[in-house]
Amino acid sequence: MRLGFAVKVLGPDGRGLRTHDARRPQNEPTLATSLELAAVALDWIVACGIRYWRLSSDLAAFPLIRSYTVESHPPDSIIVRVVERQPVGVIQQGAAYTLVDAAKVPISSSEKRPDGYPLIAASGGAADVDADSGFAAAASVLSALPADVLPQVDTIAAKTKDDVSFTLRGNGATVVWGSAEDSSLKAADLGALLKSAPGSSRYDVSSPHSVTTG
Repeated sequence: MRLGFAVKVLGPDGRGLRTHDARRPQNEPTLATSLELAAVALDWIVACGIRYWRLSSDLAAFPLIRSYTVESHPPDSIIVRVVERQPVGVIQQGAAYTLVDAAKVPISSSEKRPDGYPLIAASGGAADVDADSGFAAAASVLSALPADVLPQVDTIAAKTKDDVSFTLRGNGATVVWGSAEDSSLKAADLGALLKSAPGSSRYDVSSPHSVTTG
Protein backbone atom coordinates (compact mmCIF):
# COMPACT_ATOMS: atom_id res chain seq x y z
CA MET A 1 0.00 0.00 0.00
CA ARG A 2 1.64 3.27 -1.11
CA LEU A 3 1.06 5.58 1.82
CA GLY A 4 3.17 8.12 3.70
CA PHE A 5 3.24 11.62 5.13
CA ALA A 6 5.63 14.49 4.57
CA VAL A 7 8.50 14.99 7.02
CA LYS A 8 9.56 18.63 6.81
CA VAL A 9 11.69 20.99 8.89
CA LEU A 10 10.99 24.71 8.63
CA GLY A 11 13.94 26.99 9.33
CA PRO A 12 16.92 28.79 7.76
CA ASP A 13 18.16 26.39 5.05
CA GLY A 14 16.81 23.49 7.11
CA ARG A 15 19.94 23.88 9.29
CA GLY A 16 21.48 20.81 7.75
CA LEU A 17 18.34 18.66 7.62
CA ARG A 18 16.72 18.24 4.23
CA THR A 19 12.99 18.11 3.59
CA HIS A 20 11.68 14.62 2.77
CA ASP A 21 8.27 13.73 1.42
CA ALA A 22 7.57 10.03 2.01
CA ARG A 23 4.52 10.20 -0.23
CA ARG A 24 6.70 10.31 -3.33
CA PRO A 25 7.20 6.98 -5.15
CA GLN A 26 10.98 7.30 -5.13
CA ASN A 27 10.94 7.51 -1.32
CA GLU A 28 9.10 4.21 -0.82
CA PRO A 29 5.84 5.76 0.48
CA THR A 30 4.95 3.61 3.47
CA LEU A 31 4.02 4.50 7.04
CA ALA A 32 7.22 2.83 8.28
CA THR A 33 9.33 5.02 5.98
CA SER A 34 7.54 8.16 7.19
CA LEU A 35 8.10 7.25 10.85
CA GLU A 36 11.79 6.55 10.19
CA LEU A 37 12.17 10.02 8.65
CA ALA A 38 10.30 11.54 11.59
CA ALA A 39 12.70 9.77 13.99
CA VAL A 40 15.67 11.28 12.14
CA ALA A 41 14.12 14.74 12.46
CA LEU A 42 13.48 14.31 16.19
CA ASP A 43 17.06 13.11 16.77
CA TRP A 44 18.27 16.19 14.92
CA ILE A 45 16.11 18.43 17.13
CA VAL A 46 17.72 16.94 20.24
CA ALA A 47 21.23 17.21 18.79
CA CYS A 48 20.72 20.89 18.00
CA GLY A 49 19.54 21.60 21.54
CA ILE A 50 16.15 22.82 20.37
CA ARG A 51 13.77 22.92 23.31
CA TYR A 52 10.67 24.40 21.70
CA TRP A 53 9.08 22.57 18.81
CA ARG A 54 5.76 21.10 17.78
CA LEU A 55 4.58 18.11 15.79
CA SER A 56 2.31 19.29 12.99
CA SER A 57 -1.36 18.52 13.43
CA ASP A 58 -1.25 17.28 9.83
CA LEU A 59 0.00 13.98 11.25
CA ALA A 60 -3.39 13.40 12.86
CA ALA A 61 -5.06 13.64 9.46
CA PHE A 62 -2.95 10.85 7.95
CA PRO A 63 -5.44 8.09 7.08
CA LEU A 64 -3.56 5.18 8.65
CA ILE A 65 -2.97 6.94 11.98
CA ARG A 66 -5.82 6.57 14.49
CA SER A 67 -4.02 8.52 17.21
CA TYR A 68 -0.57 9.57 18.33
CA THR A 69 1.12 10.94 21.43
CA VAL A 70 4.43 12.68 21.90
CA GLU A 71 6.40 12.18 25.11
CA SER A 72 9.41 14.24 26.13
CA HIS A 73 11.99 12.46 28.29
CA PRO A 74 14.70 14.98 29.20
CA PRO A 75 17.46 15.52 28.60
CA ASP A 76 17.72 13.93 25.19
CA SER A 77 14.79 11.62 24.38
CA ILE A 78 11.52 12.14 22.53
CA ILE A 79 9.08 9.25 22.06
CA VAL A 80 6.31 9.32 19.45
CA ARG A 81 3.71 6.59 19.91
CA VAL A 82 1.49 5.89 16.90
CA VAL A 83 -1.66 3.76 16.86
CA GLU A 84 -2.49 2.59 13.35
CA ARG A 85 -5.99 2.13 11.99
CA GLN A 86 -6.88 -1.49 11.34
CA PRO A 87 -8.99 -2.07 8.21
CA VAL A 88 -12.03 -4.30 8.77
CA GLY A 89 -13.54 -4.43 5.31
CA VAL A 90 -14.44 -2.80 2.02
CA ILE A 91 -17.44 -0.68 1.08
CA GLN A 92 -18.43 -0.13 -2.54
CA GLN A 93 -19.13 3.42 -3.63
CA GLY A 94 -20.16 3.50 -7.27
CA ALA A 95 -17.36 1.87 -9.24
CA ALA A 96 -14.81 2.33 -6.45
CA TYR A 97 -13.94 0.09 -3.52
CA THR A 98 -12.92 1.83 -0.31
CA LEU A 99 -11.06 0.08 2.49
CA VAL A 100 -12.33 1.31 5.87
CA ASP A 101 -11.75 0.70 9.56
CA ALA A 102 -14.40 0.09 12.24
CA ALA A 103 -14.99 3.85 12.48
CA LYS A 104 -15.73 3.90 8.73
CA VAL A 105 -12.68 6.08 8.10
CA PRO A 106 -11.42 5.60 4.51
CA ILE A 107 -7.92 4.14 4.35
CA SER A 108 -7.51 3.62 0.61
CA SER A 109 -9.62 3.43 -2.53
CA SER A 110 -9.24 1.52 -5.78
CA GLU A 111 -11.18 0.39 -8.83
CA LYS A 112 -10.53 -3.25 -7.92
CA ARG A 113 -11.79 -4.87 -4.75
CA PRO A 114 -8.81 -5.42 -2.39
CA ASP A 115 -7.97 -9.04 -1.71
CA GLY A 116 -8.37 -10.48 1.75
CA TYR A 117 -11.08 -8.15 3.04
CA PRO A 118 -14.86 -8.75 3.26
CA LEU A 119 -17.26 -6.57 1.32
CA ILE A 120 -19.51 -4.74 3.79
CA ALA A 121 -23.05 -4.37 2.45
CA ALA A 122 -24.51 -2.42 5.35
CA SER A 123 -26.00 1.03 5.68
CA GLY A 124 -25.56 3.76 8.26
CA GLY A 125 -22.63 5.32 10.05
CA ALA A 126 -20.05 4.02 12.49
CA ALA A 127 -20.85 3.25 16.11
CA ASP A 128 -19.81 6.70 17.36
CA VAL A 129 -22.30 8.29 14.94
CA ASP A 130 -25.13 5.73 14.92
CA ALA A 131 -24.76 2.84 17.36
CA ASP A 132 -27.85 1.15 15.92
CA SER A 133 -26.73 1.17 12.29
CA GLY A 134 -26.17 -1.89 10.19
CA PHE A 135 -22.58 -0.83 9.51
CA ALA A 136 -21.80 -0.49 13.22
CA ALA A 137 -23.14 -4.01 13.85
CA ALA A 138 -21.26 -5.51 10.90
CA ALA A 139 -17.99 -3.83 11.94
CA SER A 140 -18.44 -5.07 15.50
CA VAL A 141 -18.97 -8.64 14.29
CA LEU A 142 -15.91 -8.54 12.03
CA SER A 143 -13.79 -7.26 14.91
CA ALA A 144 -14.94 -10.19 17.06
CA LEU A 145 -14.19 -12.95 14.56
CA PRO A 146 -11.15 -15.16 15.24
CA ALA A 147 -8.10 -14.65 13.05
CA ASP A 148 -8.66 -18.00 11.32
CA VAL A 149 -12.32 -17.26 10.50
CA LEU A 150 -12.13 -13.62 9.38
CA PRO A 151 -10.28 -14.35 6.09
CA GLN A 152 -13.08 -16.74 5.14
CA VAL A 153 -15.73 -13.99 5.14
CA ASP A 154 -16.62 -12.88 1.61
CA THR A 155 -19.57 -10.50 2.07
CA ILE A 156 -21.25 -9.29 5.26
CA ALA A 157 -24.69 -7.68 5.23
CA ALA A 158 -26.85 -5.90 7.81
CA LYS A 159 -29.92 -3.74 7.26
CA THR A 160 -30.31 -3.17 10.99
CA LYS A 161 -28.26 -3.91 14.10
CA ASP A 162 -30.16 -7.17 14.65
CA ASP A 163 -29.87 -8.96 11.30
CA VAL A 164 -26.17 -9.42 10.55
CA SER A 165 -25.32 -12.28 8.20
CA PHE A 166 -22.40 -13.11 5.96
CA THR A 167 -21.28 -15.55 3.30
CA LEU A 168 -18.08 -17.56 3.32
CA ARG A 169 -15.53 -17.79 0.56
CA GLY A 170 -15.21 -21.01 -1.36
CA ASN A 171 -18.47 -22.86 -0.73
CA GLY A 172 -20.63 -19.73 -0.37
CA ALA A 173 -22.16 -20.92 2.88
CA THR A 174 -24.37 -18.46 4.77
CA VAL A 175 -23.80 -17.56 8.42
CA VAL A 176 -26.80 -16.11 10.28
CA TRP A 177 -25.38 -14.02 13.10
CA GLY A 178 -28.27 -11.86 14.31
CA SER A 179 -27.25 -8.91 16.48
CA ALA A 180 -23.71 -8.01 17.48
CA GLU A 181 -24.44 -8.97 21.07
CA ASP A 182 -22.61 -12.01 22.48
CA SER A 183 -20.29 -11.93 19.47
CA SER A 184 -17.49 -13.67 21.34
CA LEU A 185 -19.77 -16.61 22.17
CA LYS A 186 -21.10 -16.74 18.61
CA ALA A 187 -17.58 -16.65 17.23
CA ALA A 188 -16.61 -19.63 19.36
CA ASP A 189 -19.72 -21.52 18.24
CA LEU A 190 -19.03 -20.76 14.59
CA GLY A 191 -15.42 -21.88 14.86
CA ALA A 192 -16.56 -25.20 16.29
CA LEU A 193 -19.25 -25.66 13.62
CA LEU A 194 -16.83 -24.99 10.78
CA LYS A 195 -14.71 -27.86 12.06
CA SER A 196 -17.53 -30.30 12.91
CA ALA A 197 -19.78 -29.60 9.89
CA PRO A 198 -17.51 -28.21 7.14
CA GLY A 199 -19.88 -29.16 4.32
CA SER A 200 -22.94 -27.26 5.58
CA SER A 201 -24.48 -24.52 3.47
CA ARG A 202 -25.98 -22.61 6.40
CA TYR A 203 -24.78 -21.92 9.94
CA ASP A 204 -27.13 -20.21 12.39
CA VAL A 205 -25.38 -18.88 15.50
CA SER A 206 -27.88 -16.14 16.29
CA SER A 207 -28.70 -17.89 19.59
CA PRO A 208 -25.40 -18.81 21.31
CA HIS A 209 -25.11 -22.45 22.41
CA SER A 210 -28.30 -23.27 20.51
CA VAL A 211 -26.91 -23.32 17.01
CA THR A 212 -28.12 -25.10 13.88
CA THR A 213 -26.68 -26.08 10.53
CA GLY A 214 -28.25 -26.96 7.22
